[in-house]
Amino acid sequence: MEKNGYQIKCLDVISSDFGKSHMYNPFVYVKTEVDMIRLVSNIQTSLTPQDTSKGEPFWEDGVTMYLLACFYYVWLEMEKPILPKVQLLMNEESRILDEETGETELEKRMNTLAVRSPMGNEHPAVSNYRRLKEGAPDTVRSIIIMCNSKFKFMGVVAAKRLFSEDEMNLYELGMGVNGDKTTKTALFLCVQDEDRSFDFIVGMLYTSLFQVLIECARKNGGALPIPVEVWMDEFANGSRPESFEKLITTLRSRNISVIMFLQSVSQLKQIYKNDTWEILMDACSTFLYLG
Repeated sequence: MEKNGYQIKCLDVISSDFGKSHMYNPFVYVKTEVDMIRLVSNIQTSLTPQDTSKGEPFWEDGVTMYLLACFYYVWLEMEKPILPKVQLLMNEESRILDEETGETELEKRMNTLAVRSPMGNEHPAVSNYRRLKEGAPDTVRSIIIMCNSKFKFMGVVAAKRLFSEDEMNLYELGMGVNGDKTTKTALFLCVQDEDRSFDFIVGMLYTSLFQVLIECARKNGGALPIPVEVWMDEFANGSRPESFEKLITTLRSRNISVIMFLQSVSQLKQIYKNDTWEILMDACSTFLYLG
């Protein structure tokens, strides 16, 4: 592909040290609070067990509030927002400062922020954190333990390197290298098919990618200068963009196309309940059957 003039980028979470991957920092692509909510919503979907919310309605909201509290703090209050700093905040929630009151290091940090910030208690990091802690103690504890466990790997050297900078320059897929509107980019997402632990990283990148491409299209008369094709192998088993059933109906006019690979229509029905799966089918102009 390089011989044909393509720029090659890769997010590789297969190798143990992520050494073959370009670096990716999702915070680079967060420009508004809406962007932040989309990013966290995608992560929350990846982290929440599928059958949990049915038995405990607070669980899903609690995961979102905990993630928003940490992500907002890093995004708004830290000099260089990167994912490993989210993990540092989560570590603080595990350290008790006062055994009698149960106050944690993170709770103290949030209380201090509420005092010094012009937004006070309305600071999104503070408000989300305090709403989380109002939940049932056992449920809150379970949410914190689960999220902390998922993000623990960000403390290792390999993850710190992966998320320390951004080399993806996702806008270049639709705008060309340095915005030249000519040079094409091929971005490969390499994940393990037997271990889905890092799926949420791919989910984050999908969120960043589509919001960047749609914004670029909007600024260029509604369509990208360079057509973008998204080939989604193992669509049913891997990560998917947040609210994809809504997203897919708006992409074609922006010069973005999606190719989904499925073993059967039943897989689609299992993911998108009721009649939602039909939206994806209706959005596809071409079907190719193999076997």
